[in-house]
Amino acid sequence: GDHPGTVLTVKQTASLLLGSNRRVLVLECWFLPGARKLTICVTHQMSQVLDEVVERLEPMPGLVSVMPGSPIPVLLGIDIGTSGVRAALFDETGREINGAGVRLDRWPHWHKVPVDFAVDDAESLLEHVVQTIDALFAKLNGSVVRLEFVAVSCFWHSLVGVDGNGSATTPVMGWADPRAVAATYQLRSELDEQTVHRRTGCRFHPSYWPAKLRRLQNEEPALFRATRTWLSFSDYLTLQLFGETATSASIASGTGLLNQHTCEWDAEVCHRWHVLES
Repeated sequence: GDHPGTVLTVKQTASLLLGSNRRVLVLECWFLPGARKLTICVTHQMSQVLDEVVERLEPMPGLVSVMPGSPIPVLLGIDIGTSGVRAALFDETGREINGAGVRLDRWPHWHKVPVDFAVDDAESLLEHVVQTIDALFAKLNGSVVRLEFVAVSCFWHSLVGVDGNGSATTPVMGWADPRAVAATYQLRSELDEQTVHRRTGCRFHPSYWPAKLRRLQNEEPALFRATRTWLSFSDYLTLQLFGETATSASIASGTGLLNQHTCEWDAEVCHRWHVLES
C-alpha cells in the first residue's frame, strides 16, 4: 500500500524500537482502509539500522491469512512494579503465548542493601523496562511477529517532573514516599477535604499528588518552577518511547487530581498549583 509497515525479527525489534536509538525512531499508527486492526509502522528513516534489520515488507492485512510464514500478530504487555518488571506477548485471543514471558527483578535476590521504594531514578527505571523487553525478544530465538499493540500496567501514585525537553527534573516519587506528611496537614487547613474527596475519590495523603506537589513547592521551589509537566512513571515511559504524553483513567484516578464524575482534571485542585488542565 501507500504506507507499508515493517516486519522485524523479535530479537532485533526491542533494540530498534526501545534501545539506545529509541528517541530517534518515531512510530505512526493508522487504520488501513477496510482493516479492523491497528497497524504500527516506521515512518522516520533510520537508514543504517533499518537496512540491517528489515526482512520484508508486511503484506496487506487481507493477504496475511493466505501467505505461508506470515508474522504472528501479537500484543506486548508490560507490567511495571516497584520490585521488578515483567513483559509478555499475547495472541489475538488474549492468551499469553507459551514461553513468551520474562521477569527482571529491580534488585537481585542477593542484594543486601535495604531497598528504598520511596524514590527511584527515572532514567534508571526506564532502562530497566527497556532491558526487560530486550530480554523477552532475545528469548524468542529469531521468531517473527507483528507487534500491533502495547499495553502497560504500572504501579500507582508515582510522580515525576519533566522539563521542556522531556528530561526528568525529579526522581520518581512513589507511593511510599513519606516526605509530604506536613504538606497533607497544610492542605486540610486550606481546602475542604470532604468536598475534594467526593470529587476525586482521594483524601489528602502523602501518596497522592496534591501533597507531593505542595511539598515540592514548599521545599524545592526552584525545581518546582523548572518543571514544565508532571507525569506518572507510565506517562514518562510513553513520552520517552513514543514521543508523546498519554495517561489512562486508571492511572489518573490514583493521582488525587482527577474529577471522577466528569473524567477531567479537577479545576480547583489543579489551579491551586497552576497545573494546567491540558
